[in-house]
Amino acid sequence: MYPEIRANTIDNIAEPGAIFFWPSAKFRKYGGFVGCTFIIGCGLSCLEVAANSYITVLGTPRYAAMRLNISQGFQGVASFAGPLIASTYFFKGKNATTLDTVQWVYLAVSGLGVMLNVLFL
Repeated sequence: MYPEIRANTIDNIAEPGAIFFWPSAKFRKYGGFVGCTFIIGCGLSCLEVAANSYITVLGTPRYAAMRLNISQGFQGVASFAGPLIASTYFFKGKNATTLDTVQWVYLAVSGLGVMLNVLFL
């Protein structure tokens, strides 16, 4: 229907940031961690812009604003719940000062992104 929106959504630049987070965490390089976080942020902002455009054209134009508000409401909940989940499960006890558990989460997220890209090509 709208190939440019689909191409922007599929061609996400957040995946390389998530993939390269693993060596940054393994070798404990702060610069690599900051660079990967910046790449992930750029990719997610591109994804959000593409998703917002896609949400507005999905249904009838009459309810476009409502669909966009609902989707942004879920983003706010996730922004609040994400750090709570991370602090509860990833940074307790012996993992409070290491990135061992987090590096696998980033690798799983990048694997999921690659799998979705292959699935939707």
